[in-house]
Order: sequence, then C-alpha cells, then structure tokens
Amino acid sequence: MFRQEVNLYQTFEDPIAPITPITWKQMWIINTIFLFSLIIITFSNYWHINTLKKTKIELLKKVQETQAAFYKIKSTYPSVFFSRDVAQSIEKMEREILAREKLLQKTANHGLFSQQLEAFSTAIVPNVWLTEITLSKSGDHIIIKGQSQSAAEMQQFIMHLTSEKIFSTYALSVKTIEDNTKTEAKGDLLFELNLIRNSI
Repeated sequence: MFRQEVNLYQTFEDPIAPITPITWKQMWIINTIFLFSLIIITFSNYWHINTLKKTKIELLKKVQETQAAFYKIKSTYPSVFFSRDVAQSIEKMEREILAREKLLQKTANHGLFSQQLEAFSTAIVPNVWLTEITLSKSGDHIIIKGQSQSAAEMQQFIMHLTSEKIFSTYALSVKTIEDNTKTEAKGDLLFELNLIRNSI
C-alpha cells in the first residue's frame, strides 16, 4: 500500500505593491527641472565658448606681436645666425665681401684726374704736344696720343713722364710711333703711349 502526503497549508507569497501612475503635476515638475537644466547647460556652454574665443584672439594677438618683435630683432643680426647651413652662409658672405672689394678697387680713384693733368703739363717738353688722353678702369689704364717734331724730344717727354711721382706705380709702353705724312707738317712723329698700373 502506497503512502500519500497531503499539504493542508496554503503557500505563503509576498504581497505585490501596487504601481501608482505619475500624476500630471509630477510630470510638469520633472519636465520643468529638465528644461531648466538644459537652459543652464546651454548658457554655460555658450559662456565657455565665448571665453575660449576671447582667449584665442588674445593669444593670436600675442603671437603676432611676438613675431613682429622677433623679425625686428632678426633684422639687426646677419642672416648667418638664422641659417641651417652656417658654412654655406659664411662662404656666401665671403664671396659678397670679395665682390665688393673688387668693385671698390675698380671704382676707387687712385690718383685725382687733376693731379694727373698737372703731371702731364709738368712732363711736357718743347716741340711735343698731346692730342688725346684716355683714362679707363678708374685711371688704371691711361692712353696718351700726341705729336713730336723729333724722336729725341719725344724720348725726353717719356723720361719726364716716368719721373713723375704720380706715375711711379705705372708701367709705360710705347704702342706706335709713325711719321706724320698725311698733314702739311711733314717730319712730325705721331706716338701713342700706354700707362698701365702695376697692380692690374
């Protein structure tokens, strides 16, 4: 015979709390709080963005002022201090200095033209007259053309010319000597002398 158990007690269960719906008043309060929160966040972000814009403008202004001050100071120094390749910049500066020195040497007047003319007038001898004087290369090269009645007088003029102090640094050479047969003054000699400074 089988054994059977019978439960005479009901199962105990926790009571279920009733769910109360949100009233319209509570919803309006929640929505109002949410709306005010959004407004506060929006104004806070707007104020923060404006502050950042002002800060950006001030920083850009400071950057421009700093750049202007830097370029002003930079202009007072040689470009070699701001070059990546210093050796190349120094070499370029040396080439510029040499070019300027050569230009200065070419344009420098080693002897005043008036002093040279005075030396010519001192060196001249009777029966010798000059017809043309050409100066080139800032007086480093002088071409003298003239006439003489005899070779001896021309030689005397050359000796006087070479003894002048202003022409002591020049090398004298006789380019041409020919008889003047094309004019009425037959027997005169046409000559052309070159004076070249020894430093050339």
